[in-house]
Amino acid sequence: MSDLTKKNPEHKVYLDVLRILCITLVVFNHTSAFHQPLFKPVGENLFALVVSISAKIAVPVFFMISGALLLNKDESLVMLLRKRVLRFLLVILLFTCIQYIYLCHLSNISLSFNGYILMCINPLMLRAEVSWFLCAYLAFLLMLPMLRGMAKNISSSVYIYALFLVIFLQVILPSTIFLLRHKEPVIPLLNYLPIISGSYINEGVYSILFFLLGYYLEEKIHNKVISVKTLTIIGLISLILIIFSALTTRHASGYIRNDDTVSLQHLPWFSGSVIPACVFIYLLVKKIFLSWNISPRFQWLLSKLGGAVFTVFFIENILRNAYSPLFENYSKEYWPSVWVTLLTVASGLIIGLIVKQIPGLKKIL
Repeated sequence: MSDLTKKNPEHKVYLDVLRILCITLVVFNHTSAFHQPLFKPVGENLFALVVSISAKIAVPVFFMISGALLLNKDESLVMLLRKRVLRFLLVILLFTCIQYIYLCHLSNISLSFNGYILMCINPLMLRAEVSWFLCAYLAFLLMLPMLRGMAKNISSSVYIYALFLVIFLQVILPSTIFLLRHKEPVIPLLNYLPIISGSYINEGVYSILFFLLGYYLEEKIHNKVISVKTLTIIGLISLILIIFSALTTRHASGYIRNDDTVSLQHLPWFSGSVIPACVFIYLLVKKIFLSWNISPRFQWLLSKLGGAVFTVFFIENILRNAYSPLFENYSKEYWPSVWVTLLTVASGLIIGLIVKQIPGLKKIL
């Protein structure tokens, strides 16, 4: 029996697998290949556009993992603030320090204490794509007492209602409006519903729905309930919605600033269409790794790699920017971005494994 199994017999190795998968997709989302299908003419390679939309599951699934692990716990407010919020504030300080030094290096400007403090107050000023994630996650930790009460008292029918509501408001309604008017759909309601999966006006505004979904799929949906038939149905629905989103996005490019990738990827259906896919990938990985008889050594390896994932967030832009010049056609061709993604994740995980051996950082990361 491995040390992992001895220390924590209830360790959920499938969550480590999901972490590794999602950090790979996060890095890919920041590469040239993710944006290439969004340039004019959009959708010349429809498959690449489908891949880019599918990759949007990365952050939502990360939030689902957090909901699965944290919403079922009972902690005092003092414990929450000391164990989780304070620790995460230290994470933000460390992340800001690394990224501020890197920003000064890129911009050829001098380091200053005032500049560092300013970046700590507003990490979004850093040139790091994941800065907003830290702010969103801190907000989640501060809301944990309220979200725990919600998660434990919402019925299955209400969860299903929320899923259908979001799909209708974020996919069906805006795409229908666009197809009828050929103009960017403006639906103010989307910006005021906290269950909407992402804002096409405000980047990085992700919904509390994914945290609640993570709790629901972990606590209410047991492995025996996850049948092949159920997975097939959810998978087909996911595929249909993503292809529909790709076709609608390609059609929209002819009417909506099709040289502006930001406006296209922030159309409501672009991120809203992946909600069933998030459920599908979570249940699929859970089913596979609970059904298979995985060796203790492999579990130990996955656990170590999964534990090093968070470190990749700190430096993925630094590594990605270091690797991309190695490929001459990085910005024009698709596959160089794939290799950059794999190199970034692999080296980031190795660095994470090394860093987690440092006693002080091991507790923070």
